[in-house]
Amino acid sequence: MKLQRLRLSQIRQFRGALEIPDFAPGLNVFHGPNEAGKSTIVRAIRAAYFERYRSGVIDDLIPRGETSSSCSPTIELAFTAQGRSHALVKTFFARKRCTLTSDGQALDGEAAEEAMARLLGFAYAQKGASKAEHWGIPGLLWIQQGDGQELVEPVANAADHLRTALESTVGAVASTAGDDVLARLRARRDEILTPGTGRPRGAFAEAKRGLDELGPQIAALDVQIESYQADVDRLSQLRALQAAEAASKPWDSFRRQMDQARQDLAAAEQLQSRLAQHQQSEATLGTTVQLLAEQSKAYADQRDAALRRRAELDAAASARETAAATAATQAARKVQAAREVDEAAAWVARAETEEMRRTLTQRLADASAQEQRLLEVVSQAGRQAEQLAQHLAVADANQLDPTLLRQLDTRVATLREREITQRAAATTLSFSLQADVVARLDGQPVAAGSEHRITTAAEIDIAGVGRIGIVPGDSDVAELAREVDAARLALAAMLGKLGVATVDEARRRHDRHQAAAAEAHTARQLLAMSAPDGLDKLRAALAAATSAKDMARQQLDGLPAAPATTASATSSAPAPAPASVPTPGLAEARAAHRRALDAQQQAAARHLEAAQALGSAQARELAAGAELAKVRALLDDPQTAQRERHAQGQLAQAHTQLEQTRLATAELQELIRQTQPALLKQDVERLQASMTQSLAAFNQRATQIGTLEGGLEKAGASGLEGERAELGVRLNALLRRHGELALRASALDLLIERLEDKRQALTRRLQAPLQARLDHYLRILFPTARLALNEDLTPGDLARGTGSPADTVSFRQLSFGAREQTALISRLAYADLLKEAGQPTLLILDDALVHSDPVRLAQMKRVLYDAATRHQVLLFTCHAERWEGLGAVPRDVRSFVVPV
Repeated sequence: MKLQRLRLSQIRQFRGALEIPDFAPGLNVFHGPNEAGKSTIVRAIRAAYFERYRSGVIDDLIPRGETSSSCSPTIELAFTAQGRSHALVKTFFARKRCTLTSDGQALDGEAAEEAMARLLGFAYAQKGASKAEHWGIPGLLWIQQGDGQELVEPVANAADHLRTALESTVGAVASTAGDDVLARLRARRDEILTPGTGRPRGAFAEAKRGLDELGPQIAALDVQIESYQADVDRLSQLRALQAAEAASKPWDSFRRQMDQARQDLAAAEQLQSRLAQHQQSEATLGTTVQLLAEQSKAYADQRDAALRRRAELDAAASARETAAATAATQAARKVQAAREVDEAAAWVARAETEEMRRTLTQRLADASAQEQRLLEVVSQAGRQAEQLAQHLAVADANQLDPTLLRQLDTRVATLREREITQRAAATTLSFSLQADVVARLDGQPVAAGSEHRITTAAEIDIAGVGRIGIVPGDSDVAELAREVDAARLALAAMLGKLGVATVDEARRRHDRHQAAAAEAHTARQLLAMSAPDGLDKLRAALAAATSAKDMARQQLDGLPAAPATTASATSSAPAPAPASVPTPGLAEARAAHRRALDAQQQAAARHLEAAQALGSAQARELAAGAELAKVRALLDDPQTAQRERHAQGQLAQAHTQLEQTRLATAELQELIRQTQPALLKQDVERLQASMTQSLAAFNQRATQIGTLEGGLEKAGASGLEGERAELGVRLNALLRRHGELALRASALDLLIERLEDKRQALTRRLQAPLQARLDHYLRILFPTARLALNEDLTPGDLARGTGSPADTVSFRQLSFGAREQTALISRLAYADLLKEAGQPTLLILDDALVHSDPVRLAQMKRVLYDAATRHQVLLFTCHAERWEGLGAVPRDVRSFVVPV
């Protein structure tokens, strides 16, 4: 499969259109920065093939700001597959449509979609958007951005196609009889083991359940027997302890000690009562001393306050004088700012006139440029019309009958199939001759290490030895030879009908026809873009541009004469100037005017603040004077001094009484400390609890003795040891049964394992063609390595070096970059296999191998170049420099955007 042309419109960032008119048959490298649209192109190709044209859940195709009812994302693809030319047009949402044209035969709607699915090997989702599970072969060969290292799921989704390709290449090699035996053995094993988990089931599970049930029962009986023996020993100990306490009666001793402790506690509590009375008196005297001291301090504070009020009055007067000076300064600045605003407004008026002059000058230049551009477009449209006629003539000269071309492809495919069958049925001769031996096959010399396929009777002549006659054993070989000859004659007849000598000549003429038709289509589109409404419209547009140019010139001539020079204002508040002074730019003049207005507002605000500060300073001066007068009036009163002397006398007397009370309190505290009332109270509580606990323990022990005696009598009559012996017999029988079933399960597992090993050997023979392609690519990247294939056709272990276990890792254990490289190599091998089986192949790599170092990337370039000789490869990257030396010229995605 090879893409030839792609056109997108109204998809994501391409609100207009993007068109790639031609693709190389091998490598195609497209580059561009992030958000340039590389992933959008890949998504559009996937949508064209995988998504139903009636789908309403693929909103990611809609351009930002649009809705599904206002736009119609459209994808147009031209490609070849299986020797036929196809054109696919698919439109979503507002104008739903799908058309597939194959060699002139058109299909519409779902019929076109189903034909595409059969052609490329994928399926559509029954409901909703398409998923990876539906993508089949394209899902395996088209790598999405960031998914290059993932391979298991894509291979599983394309497994049927891969196995079909393998079988068509090698033929069936597996024996169904062996699968039947393996199935019966697995069924036998599944009778006693659960599939997948390997857990016991049936009789095996029943035996295990019996063991699981008997084990706890026997363990419980052992615990009961052990508990019975322990209770006998404990009863004997309790009886001896009870007899000893009944004789000593320890609770009577605790009672006598408790009575003495209570008498000592009562004496200590009397001392504490006296102490509380002295402490109350001490607290009262302390409060009195504090109040008298505060009263004396208040008289001293009044004298200090008079001094502070005098200092505050002096400071307020100084602040009032400073505020008055500041208010006068700010008033002058306010007047100056108003004058600067008027001057800046005059400069703005002059700048606006010069700005109009510059606008009209630019408009005149734009109209002149538009006039010149339209003149060039009219000339270009004429040349494009001539090119269109030339391309149409070439297309007509090389056109061939599409029906005969399809018949030619059928004849070529028939001849190839019969030649492959003939080679498969032929007898193979391998020669390994010594250096001096000369041999001939049907008279032709034979090389020492050559191999030959014999389809008819032949004769080997060995010099000095004799002749050997060979007749192929297959009875159908001659018939196959006749079929091959008939197919060749039919192919020659078809070439004669087409008027060409070879198949390649027919395809070259067909390719020239398609190329010329594509060029004609491109020329027609270019002509439509140059003159979408015709040359008359272009000439009218040219006349309009000329009129606009003349109008701009007239308006420019009507403006006042410009000053001698122009320059930018350098001051925030320019002064009026005569006409010879340079005029500032409009933006600068307006900025200067705004600065002058801001300065005026700031000056007014500062003037207001200064006036308010002056008023506040005057108010503070008056308040300070009033406060000073009030304090002086209080200090000058004669009664104030008399009250101060009386308070000081009372304070001295209260200090003396307080010291006497503190001495008496200290003496009582020492006596109480010596008696320790808290400790005496604890002694009473401790001895009371000891007496109570001693009696309670004696009574509780008596209850325990009675309970143990009753329990032992009941347990002795239950026959625990006999029951334990009976369960032991059952346990031994279950152990034998469980062992027999476990041995049987192990034997079945071993037999199944051996049969599966044999089956895997057959599978490896089936995988041989794919393994050969995988080895081909792997030798380029890792010359001494070998990559195994799993049964599901996914990569297995990678062996490097000597092949020792230390040099072998699984695919999942590889680094991210190595796993991505190995996965790409595997995809190329799948593509080779599919192509050999006649399946369409196309490789799309979206930002692949981004984790490869320079050395590995250089090797992967060789791998890709080799694969591109057999397949078409589309590589999208944002690092074009990494792909230099690949053998393909990178093309910028942005260059394919069609101007709106």
